[in-house]
Amino acid sequence: MRIHQIIVFKLLGYLLYSLSVPLLYSGMAQAMDLPKVINKTNCSQYKDLLIPALYRAVEKGDFVITLGSVDFKYKLENSFISASVNNAGKFDVNKEGDLVSKKHRSLA
Repeated sequence: MRIHQIIVFKLLGYLLYSLSVPLLYSGMAQAMDLPKVINKTNCSQYKDLLIPALYRAVEKGDFVITLGSVDFKYKLENSFISASVNNAGKFDVNKEGDLVSKKHRSLA
């Protein structure tokens, strides 16, 4: 059961990440002139923007992405920026794509 929960949370994380990319890079999204909806009829045009699992769901018609606009300037909190500076160089990504501590790398 625990492995199932990890897989579900990992997929949800990928989904949230893929949906946040257009928000974080709104300049890129505006330059691409994205549609209001990405569905199975037009998803092949946006394949490079979607993670594979999300693309397959949209392609099969199981999921529709409705895009919106951001009405505020995105800014990271100062506490997040300082924590990021403090954590610089402490983490890496393993071959499975998981975030791992370099200190405990031999355990991963």
